[in-house]
Formats: sequence, structure tokens, C-alpha cells
Amino acid sequence: MKKSFYSILILGLIITGFNFLVHGVESRLCSITPDWELRIDAHAEGGNTYCIIGEKLLAFDGVDQFDVPHPPFEPPGRCFVYIRQASFPEPHNRLWMEYRHCHGLWRVWNLSCFYVPWNEEGVNVELEWNTSQVLSSGYKNVILVDGGNIIDMTSVSSYTFYSFGYETTHMKLYCNNLFTS
Repeated sequence: MKKSFYSILILGLIITGFNFLVHGVESRLCSITPDWELRIDAHAEGGNTYCIIGEKLLAFDGVDQFDVPHPPFEPPGRCFVYIRQASFPEPHNRLWMEYRHCHGLWRVWNLSCFYVPWNEEGVNVELEWNTSQVLSSGYKNVILVDGGNIIDMTSVSSYTFYSFGYETTHMKLYCNNLFTS
């Protein structure tokens, strides 16, 4: 009786997810239900596009059935926004959708934006996301870093930057549960 009670309790904790301490740092274990995703929209003068990052229990950290390569080019006036994975083989080194296995402590995504201009000039590009999706990740910190600009994606829902024509803007998206302030 006692053994089955503990088995049911442990299974319940795994299914619903729970917090635990690792070296004094609170973290979460990935559970079966909290698959999450974050859609990042890019708005430029000629139209909108987007990419998606997320975690799934059945995904791998390498190339898997959930990862979708981005089409090769956007039409003029639009941004080509994607997750860059240099270690992945073509065409998976530029992903439109990238899902990784649930982790819970630390994640880094390489976000890139390539602007195809109407003319030879650059343009302001606005990245936009839903903060509810960011918070549903379970991470305490979700931060977008573009050079010296640091954007807390849990409290703001957009970021605007200048993109030169035919040049790639490289950013990093950090998700972690390691720091609380």
C-alpha cells in the first residue's frame, strides 16, 4: 500500500510539474503537459513574417520532426526572421520553427533577421511577441539581446531596431531560471 502511494505521488508530480532546488537555485522540471511555444512576429515596410521557438517533451535538442526550415527568401520589403543553428545541416541551419526538449534551467536561441529591401536602404523592423506566451514558458527570465540592447520579454511585448538592406542582424534570446533579480 505504501509503495503504490509513493509511486502515484511521484507520477502525479511528474505529470503536473513541480519546482525544486538545485544548488540553492529554484527550477522547474518539465512535465508532460507544459509544452510551450513563442511566436515572434517581424513587421517591416513590405509585410509581416514570423518564427516560432518552443519546447516539447517529445522534441530533441538537435534536428527533429518539429523543426521546420525557413523558406529561402522573403519578397522585397520583408524580413527573413529565423532561428540560426550553424551546427545543423542544410536546410535546418535556418529554422522557421524550432522546438527543443523540455529543459527548465537554461536555453539560448540565436535569432536572426535578414531584410530584403525595396531599394538599397534599410528600414526599422519591429519584433513583437505575446508576453502571456513568454510567461507560459515557465522561465523566470526571457531576455532578448541585440548588441548592447537588453529587452526583458516578460514585461515588454516589442522591440524595434534598424536593419540595413541585405545585412543580417544577429540577436540572442536567453531563457533561464538561474537568476531571480
